[in-house]
Amino acid sequence: MAIVANVSRSYALDAATGALRWTFSGSAMYAPTVVLQDATALLTTEYGVVSRVDLATGNTIWQTSLDVRVFNAGAIVHENTAWIQSVDGKLIGLRIADGTRRGWLQHTLAFTFSSPAVVNNTLVVGDQDGVVHGIALP
Repeated sequence: MAIVANVSRSYALDAATGALRWTFSGSAMYAPTVVLQDATALLTTEYGVVSRVDLATGNTIWQTSLDVRVFNAGAIVHENTAWIQSVDGKLIGLRIADGTRRGWLQHTLAFTFSSPAVVNNTLVVGDQDGVVHGIALP
């Protein structure tokens, strides 16, 4: 399956044929979709609405609003938590099972557009001022 998006909707396409499988409302074109091992995916809109959807049907499992802007920086999943990086330097953790917030940290005041990565139990993310932050995860 391939997931593509425009400013108003995401589209799931059959990878072999290009046939439309389902659509999802919302501008999830800036943050990369994160595909989980259980055949679900996390879609994040530019307005910080994170949705966990079933890849087979496109049905929403849960949805939560982070009340932040998210551009280019996608979520990273570590253990049972998705960590989302906002434009304004906030790192927000969501429990994968139900979308409940697990943590929140303002780690910089600089704009942040880079996707985070996890090395061992350290989340690594760079900001627009050229600083790389290493944040110990719980």
